[in-house]
Amino acid sequence: MSPIDHTTIEEPSKILVAALPGSPDSLAAIQHIRSACRLRFRQQAIGMTVTRACGSF
Repeated sequence: MSPIDHTTIEEPSKILVAALPGSPDSLAAIQHIRSACRLRFRQQAIGMTVTRACGSF
């Protein structure tokens, strides 16, 4: 919802899935990407979900 005029905004979504080590450097890199997206696409917020996982190839 837009905080300016209180209308519902609908936009196409984009999802980025990243598998990174659980380190402060990884979090900083993701925060940098979120900030860049917020500015580039003029968004008020960019959501983030963090989930621990184990994988192998």
